[in-house]
Amino acid sequence: PTFNNADGKPKYSTDDTFPDKGSIHKGKVQGVKDFGLFVSVPGWSTNGLVHISQLFKADIGDMKPSDAANVGDTVFVKVMSVRDGKIALSIKYVNQTSGEDLDPNGVAAQQEEQKRKLQPRERQPMRVTEAVLDITCSKCGGTGHLPQDCFGTKYELLDEEEVRS
Repeated sequence: PTFNNADGKPKYSTDDTFPDKGSIHKGKVQGVKDFGLFVSVPGWSTNGLVHISQLFKADIGDMKPSDAANVGDTVFVKVMSVRDGKIALSIKYVNQTSGEDLDPNGVAAQQEEQKRKLQPRERQPMRVTEAVLDITCSKCGGTGHLPQDCFGTKYELLDEEEVRS
């Protein structure tokens, strides 16, 4: 069977063969985008993507994918993953002169992935609207708050006369 993209064109077939994770291949850059490079390898039915994070060993700063390679350049790539017909590649773990695997056991790649997951993501500050919710809490029966925000205690207002006495 063939799986189709939204435009109806075949994406890939289950008959397609995909490269093994960790294998090294020589390919040609087919496209350069802001997010990375598309590389074709002879024998593959699908181009692989070298994400910008897999281009440079050092902090990328202001570097762009076009600083690493241009369309038509020959590069050595390492297969990082194959999922849903998409091939994720890396250039930074392969010596571009000899094709030698610079991370044969995948240790550096794994450490980098763990470090990326542990780093806090930049988040938008929480906006406080001070809006009153038109809702009745299912815990206490009070209004203006959600059950998960409820302290579970129902409070009643006292008359001023009761407070004074």
